[in-house]
Amino acid sequence: MIARVIVDIKHESINRTFDYLIHEKDQQYIQKGVRVLVPFTDHNILRMGFVYDIVETSELASKYVEEVLDVEPVFSKELFLLLDTLTQNPNVLIAEAFETIIPKQLLMHYEKQVTLLKPDLLPEDLKHFFKGNRWTLLKKDQVYYSHIQTLVQKGIVELKTVLKSRNKKPLLTMVRLHDFNYVGT
Repeated sequence: MIARVIVDIKHESINRTFDYLIHEKDQQYIQKGVRVLVPFTDHNILRMGFVYDIVETSELASKYVEEVLDVEPVFSKELFLLLDTLTQNPNVLIAEAFETIIPKQLLMHYEKQVTLLKPDLLPEDLKHFFKGNRWTLLKKDQVYYSHIQTLVQKGIVELKTVLKSRNKKPLLTMVRLHDFNYVGT
């Protein structure tokens, strides 16, 4: 079986489905509308995608679905009808339409992490960025990308893309009253 997946990258050159083979063990779980993790690009970077369709054969499928994220589909038939209506406009990106329809908590957040492999070879000007042996790159750290790539090639650091859920756990605040005779607000 083959899963036609829409990857969550919003770019006009990626505005289509990609075919992925389904492992034997996952065939009973994967259905239209579930979220999956799939390897993307030549570097096999894991990206979240949505199963748009299940087909029997494909000439383009060469990689396997890595992981199924949902037990039940997050997309119903009605949401697929809404998606089809949104994507009738040629200027609408499919991944953007998916993100418009589903709750933000079901989306993934991608962050780059630099892991220190050889601490003694790390330049002094970068040591303060590391907490322990990890540095989570922020948007403002783009100025260091070329320097980091040089360190990756030398084997001093390792650069990985880490997937994190956008779902935040609610904060629960409790108050304990010790003086029951207290008069006030």
